[in-house]
Amino acid sequence: MRTIGFMAVVALFGLTCVVAQGVNEELQQAKEGDTTDFADGFSGGPDYWDVANLSSGETLNVRSEPGVGKQIVGALVIGDRVRNLGCKPVGSSRWCQIEAGLKQKFTGWVNGKFLREAAGPP
Repeated sequence: MRTIGFMAVVALFGLTCVVAQGVNEELQQAKEGDTTDFADGFSGGPDYWDVANLSSGETLNVRSEPGVGKQIVGALVIGDRVRNLGCKPVGSSRWCQIEAGLKQKFTGWVNGKFLREAAGPP
């Protein structure tokens, strides 16, 4: 007959092994060049962003594709709320695809440094 203490140690040890195994698998995937995002701000994220980090009177250009040389399809001002459609790294920047506009919706890409997490829809 086993004691409760012995069974608890066995159960804890089993849980520890599973956690350690999961961490090792993630590290191995990272070494092999797996591009799965865990907590780097590119996958998932908030449902909505607020436009931020602009000076008074400045506008944030919304582009057809990620990158400063791409066609401008719209502009936003500080405080505008936009829907997050996902972000991706481009060079050393993070570009986010957004949906903006209340009456006439449009989509495009903006540099993520001008966005901050918003509480909810506009």
